[in-house]
Amino acid sequence: MVDSINRVTSALQSAREITLDAANVAASKLGESSYRQYSKNITPSQLKTLLTSKYTSEVKDGLKRVLSIMASHDETIDPLLYFADVVNNIVNEDFKVKTMVALYLQRYSELEPTLALLPINYIQKTLNDTNPQVRALAIKTLSDIKIPTIYPMVLHTLNKSVSDISPIVRNEVCFALLKLYRAKQEEVEQDVLTLLTENLLTDSDPQVLASSILLFKECFPSRLDILHGHFRYLLEIMTELDSWSQVYLIEVLIKYSKRYFPKPMIIETNSDGDFFGESKKIELPNEFGLIEFQYYKATYDKDLNAFLETIVSLKYNNNPSVILAVTNAFVNLSTPKRLEKSGNLNSLVNTFIITDNKAVKLYILEVILTLVRKDSSLFQRFIKNFYLLPSDSCDIATVKLKILASLVTDNNINNIVKEAKYYIYTSEDTQVITAAAHLLLIAGNHSQEWEVKIMRWFIEYLQDNLIPISVLDSFITILCRLILNNPKRHMRSVIKLSKMLESQKYLADNARAGMIWLFGEVARIELRICLDILRKLIPGFSNEGPETRCQILSFAAKLISYDIDKFVTESESDVEEYNFADSKIYQLYEVVISLSKYDESVDIRDRARFISSIFDSKKYKIASLLFQAPRSVDLGDSQELDRSSNVENQNIFSKLFELDNIQWWTGGVENTTELRNSSPRKEYAKFQKSFSSEDYPMKSKRAALFGDEEPKDVNIAKSPNTEFISNQGKKYHLQSLDEFFQIYQINYINLEEESSFKKIRAVKNLPRQMKNIPTMRKP
Repeated sequence: MVDSINRVTSALQSAREITLDAANVAASKLGESSYRQYSKNITPSQLKTLLTSKYTSEVKDGLKRVLSIMASHDETIDPLLYFADVVNNIVNEDFKVKTMVALYLQRYSELEPTLALLPINYIQKTLNDTNPQVRALAIKTLSDIKIPTIYPMVLHTLNKSVSDISPIVRNEVCFALLKLYRAKQEEVEQDVLTLLTENLLTDSDPQVLASSILLFKECFPSRLDILHGHFRYLLEIMTELDSWSQVYLIEVLIKYSKRYFPKPMIIETNSDGDFFGESKKIELPNEFGLIEFQYYKATYDKDLNAFLETIVSLKYNNNPSVILAVTNAFVNLSTPKRLEKSGNLNSLVNTFIITDNKAVKLYILEVILTLVRKDSSLFQRFIKNFYLLPSDSCDIATVKLKILASLVTDNNINNIVKEAKYYIYTSEDTQVITAAAHLLLIAGNHSQEWEVKIMRWFIEYLQDNLIPISVLDSFITILCRLILNNPKRHMRSVIKLSKMLESQKYLADNARAGMIWLFGEVARIELRICLDILRKLIPGFSNEGPETRCQILSFAAKLISYDIDKFVTESESDVEEYNFADSKIYQLYEVVISLSKYDESVDIRDRARFISSIFDSKKYKIASLLFQAPRSVDLGDSQELDRSSNVENQNIFSKLFELDNIQWWTGGVENTTELRNSSPRKEYAKFQKSFSSEDYPMKSKRAALFGDEEPKDVNIAKSPNTEFISNQGKKYHLQSLDEFFQIYQINYINLEEESSFKKIRAVKNLPRQMKNIPTMRKP
C-alpha cells in the first residue's frame, strides 16, 4: 500500500513539474511587458532576498529589477542601497549575471569607491578564464570603474592583455585604453601611444584594427607619422572593416594624404584627351571645381591613387556615412571629373532616395546642393530625382528647389518652370510656395525671354488668385527684382501693377507698400506715370496701412527730388530758380507732408518732419543722396537660391567638407614612399591551441557500447598529417570533417539502438509492474 502511494505521489510530482515548465514557457512568450509588470511587484525586501539567493535564476531577476530602476530613474527605491549585494554576485559563473554586475559598477563605482575595490581581485582572476568573452568583460569592467587609484593597475593589465590570442579581448583593450586616456591623459599618454604603435596598429585582425583606428583618431589625430608603415595594409583591409570604422579610417587617411602626398597635377589636353606642345600644368586648386581648363588630365602619387581606387568599391555600402565619407575624400583629393567617373554620385543620389530617415535625407541634399553650386554639370542627369514628392517635408522640399535653381540650363528651363508653377498652384505650405517663386526668379534671370514670360505669369496670378499675406509679400518682392533688371523694358508691367494697386483694395499692407517702393525706383526713368500714381494714392492716404503711408511719404519726397534735379539738368539754371508754387509735384508733396505730420504713427510724423526740414533748408544735394540712391531688393531667404552668393556658398562648402580643418601641407612634402612599406603583422591566431578527436565527449559512450576497439564494419578515411604537437609537447590527432560526420552518424545510430532496447525492456517489465499495484475492491 505504501509503495502504491509513493508511486502515485511520484507521478503527481512529475505532472506538477511538467505543468510548471509549461507555465514558464508560456510566460516567456508574453514578452517584455509581462516581466515588467512582474518586476514592479518586487518589494525592497524581496529584492535583497533575490540578490543574495543561491539560485542563479533568482539572482538574474533581482539584477534585472535593479537595472530597470536605474534605467527608469525610479525614486521609490535607491539602487545604491544594494551595492554590496550586487557586487557579491560578480563571482557567479553565469555570464549574464557578470554583465549586469559590470553595468551596475559602471554607474555607481564612483559613489562607493571603497566597496567597488572589493571585486577587483576576482575580476583580475577572470582575466585568465578560458572563455574570451569573460576576459573581455573583465577588461571592460576594470576600465569602467572610475577610481583613480586603480588606473596604474588597469594599465598594467592592459599591457598583458594586448597580446591575448582572442581578437575580442584585444578589441576591448582598445576601448579600455581610450577610456583611460580620457581620464588621465597626461599620465598615460606615452603608454597608450606605445601600445597603439607596437601592438594594436600591427594587429592583423580587422576588428582590432578598426578599434585601433578609432583610438588613434580620438587620442593622437596629429601624429600622422605613425601611419607610414600601416598605410598600404590599411588600404588592403579597408573593405573588411565595419562601416563606421571605414568612415573613421577615410577621415584619417584624407588628412594623411594631404600631409604626406604632393598635390595632384592638372595638365591641359585637347578635346580628344591628348597632350599638345603648349599644354599648361597647374596644381590641384584648393577650391573644388576651380580648374581653368575645359579639357584636362590629372596625375596622382601612386599611393594616393591606390587610396582613391580602394574607396571606389565602398560606393555600394548601405551606410550613408560611408558614402558621404567617400564623397569627402574625392572632393578633397581629386577633380570633379574623377568624382563623376567614380560612380559615387549615383550612390549619393540613390542613398538619398532609399533612406527613410528624414534627417539623413536632408543632410545628403545639403551636400548635393553645395556640390551643384560648385559644378552643376555633376548632377544634370539626376534632375528628375529632385522634383518634389507629396511625402517631402517642408525642409526637404525647400532644399530640392534650391538644387533645381542651380541646375537651370537652356535645355531644362522649360520643365523646371512648369514644375515650379505646379508647386505654386498645388502646395499648401507657404514656405514651399515661396521657394518655388524664388525658383521662378532664378529662371527669369536666365534670359530676357523667360524674364518677360515669368513676370507676366506673376501679374496674372496676383490678379486672379487670393494669396496669403506671407506669400504675397514674396511675390511682390520677386516682381520688383525682375522689373528693376531693366525698368524701361517692363513699363507695361509697371502700369499693370499701378492699376492693380488702385482696383484691389484688399491687398495686404506690405504688398501695397512694396509696389509703391517699386514706383519710386522707376521714377528716375518715367516721372509722369509716377506723378499720376501719387495723385491717385493721396485721397485714400488715411485708410492705408502704416507701411503703405510711410512708402507714400518717401515716394513723394523722391518725386520732388527727381523733379528738382531734372529742372536743373534741362534748364541749366540754378536751383533757386525752381518755381515751387507752380509745380504740381511740389503741391502733391505738400499735401502728403501735411497729412503725415498729423499721422497717428510716431515714426511717420518724425519722418515727415525730417523730410520737410531738408527741403525747407534747401539742402537739395542731401535730398538727392537720400532719395535717389539705388537700393537693392531684399529677398530674404531667397538669397540662398541665388548662385551669385559665392562667398556664402564657399563657407557652407568648407564647413560640410572640413576644408578649413584639412589643408594641403605647404612646407614641402617629405619623401615618404619607402616609409610606407607595410610593417610586419602580428598573427595571434597561430598561438591558439587546437583540439583533438580524442577529447570528443561521445568517445566514452562509443567505448561503452563497442568496447575499447573501434567497430570493424566501419571504414573511416584517414587524412594525411593527422598528428599535431601542441606548445606543451603533447600529441593530438587532427580529425577531418569526413571523420567527424561518420563518427557522429555511428554514435547517433548506436544511441538510437540503445534507446530502442531500453524501450523494449520497459514494455516487457510493464506487466510485472502492473501486478504489484493493488486493485480496489468493491465494498
